[in-house]
Amino acid sequence: MARSETVQGGGTSPAFFLRYLFLPALLMSLVISGCQSPRKASGGLSEEDRAKYVTSFDHVFETVRDTHWDPEVVGDSWHSAARELRPRIEQAESRGEAVSILQELLGRLELSHYGILPRSYYSSFEAPTPEEKETEDPGSAPKGRGGDAGLDLRVIEGEAVIFRVPGDGAAAAVGLAKGWVIESVAEESLATVIDKIQTLMSESSQLELIVTSVIEERLIGDPGDHIQIVARDGEGELHKIDLVLGEPLGKRVTFGNLPPFNLVYEGYLIDETVAYIRLSSFFNPMDVMPWFQRQIEEMGDVRGFIIDLRGNPGGISLMACGIAGWFFEDEGHDLGKMKTRQLELKFFINPRLGAYKGPLALLVDGSSASTSEFLAAGLQDLRRARIFGSRTAGAALPSIIERLPSGDGFQYAVANYFSVSGRILEGKGVEPDEAITLDRGSLGAGRDPVLEAAVRWITEQD
Repeated sequence: MARSETVQGGGTSPAFFLRYLFLPALLMSLVISGCQSPRKASGGLSEEDRAKYVTSFDHVFETVRDTHWDPEVVGDSWHSAARELRPRIEQAESRGEAVSILQELLGRLELSHYGILPRSYYSSFEAPTPEEKETEDPGSAPKGRGGDAGLDLRVIEGEAVIFRVPGDGAAAAVGLAKGWVIESVAEESLATVIDKIQTLMSESSQLELIVTSVIEERLIGDPGDHIQIVARDGEGELHKIDLVLGEPLGKRVTFGNLPPFNLVYEGYLIDETVAYIRLSSFFNPMDVMPWFQRQIEEMGDVRGFIIDLRGNPGGISLMACGIAGWFFEDEGHDLGKMKTRQLELKFFINPRLGAYKGPLALLVDGSSASTSEFLAAGLQDLRRARIFGSRTAGAALPSIIERLPSGDGFQYAVANYFSVSGRILEGKGVEPDEAITLDRGSLGAGRDPVLEAAVRWITEQD
């Protein structure tokens, strides 16, 4: 029973565009071109908007050239890519095509945290232009304005399996449950989509992040939208379900040049002896950090703490330093460093009076990225936490997001990250101390093997 407040939530759409951003642009271009769900044809691009995209192209090229931490990476090959692709954007016939060319340019870097957030993502809080009212251009990106399917998915043995179903969400309302397989969405086989991506990206550390993002793209839209799905229950029976997207769960937040999205944070006790905390992303520090402090103060007499970062795509890096501080009383520790072209900056931990000294476990998976990886790697290197689950995404670069003249968002990395022990996480991820694979049977029985392993480890400590 919990002694702390909970901001409940979960589901697909609020965090989808965050995961989309943190993926390498080249991989997402391949996925979108080969595995995107059917869309209406894009409309024409006016001369004025085409000029904005050319200006945006030049800005993207120059920004990466001037800010990448390794000048050799943005040397001859980067200039050659710009010379090759600029004529194409000068002739682009739609926003979708122009965005694809920008993604292709950034994809030549083969790094995470470089990408374009198409302007359609901002439609949830910006009024459409007259041109947009007349001509829909969904080909530029997955579209949706906050409708929530009320479930989280993971790929298990090539199938889209329901991992989490909040009790007050849209999925629960139609009887969907943990361990069920989503066979198809709008008559499109998800197994086929998954197989395509796994074939294309078999060597990528971001495979799980990519697959999950592309699958969940099928389940976004406006609140009230109907999505036809076929699901298979634990007994193998198929169910045709009309899933009506609900209002997004959790707390609505905004940050910088990101569109509004929903944040979930919850805390409660397991068997009255272990504290459990989950964060869906690292944002909204004015609310989350005081809330986290209350969890420590109210549940600080437990045998151990668990922080669940599964599915957390990252966010504000310095929040990891603040959270880590609640598990250190002494100074002189850091979570690693970032290296720009000009300098190095350490992520110093802010120690707190009354910090929790007992066992600490972190839960991660292939959809844990960026700030989640900074926190996990740092605490692992410092031997302050034990990591449970599966390898993280290896999408670990500090970045900035700005708006382009075209109206699209532009994310670019400003540094490389090195853990305390000197590990580079980009493209590699964090290997857990105890690797655990999810299975349908356990989920269908209401169990969580990763969480159970963490609880078991904590209760075995002196």
